[in-house]
Amino acid sequence: MFRAILKGRESVLVKDGKLNVKEMEKNHLEMEQLRTMLRQKGIFSMNEVKYAYLETNGGLSVMKYQKQEPVTPELMKLEVKEKKPSTLLIDEGEVVEDGIKLLGKDGDWLRESIKTEGYHNIKDIFCAEWSEEEGFYIVSYKK
Repeated sequence: MFRAILKGRESVLVKDGKLNVKEMEKNHLEMEQLRTMLRQKGIFSMNEVKYAYLETNGGLSVMKYQKQEPVTPELMKLEVKEKKPSTLLIDEGEVVEDGIKLLGKDGDWLRESIKTEGYHNIKDIFCAEWSEEEGFYIVSYKK
C-alpha cells in the first residue's frame, strides 16, 4: 500500500467502452484533453476505445475494440518478407560513397540505374535512395 502511494497508480478512464467520469475528475482531466491524447494515438472517436489507462507518467495507454484494429498478416496467417532499410545514394547532388559500398555496388551502377529512371545528371538530383523491395525513390531539383 505504501509503495502505491509513493509511485502512484494508473487510472482506468475507459473500461469496456464506458467513460469513467469520476476518474476523469479525480485526475483533473477534461474531455478535450483526453480526445487530444487519443488523436495523438490515431484514434478519432471514443467509439473505438475499449480500455484507456492514464499511466503514472501521464501517458495514455489504449486498447481498441478488436473490430477497430487493422488486419495484420499474422491474423491472416500470411508469410511476409521483412523489409530492409533504404540506403541513401545521392544527397544534394553528391554521390554518397558509403551508401554505394554498403550495397556492394559502384558509381557505374548508380549512373546507369538513374539513367534507367530517366535522370542523366547526378547534380540534378536532390536525393536518391534505394531499397531492395521498393527500388529507387528520387527527388530532383527541378519541379
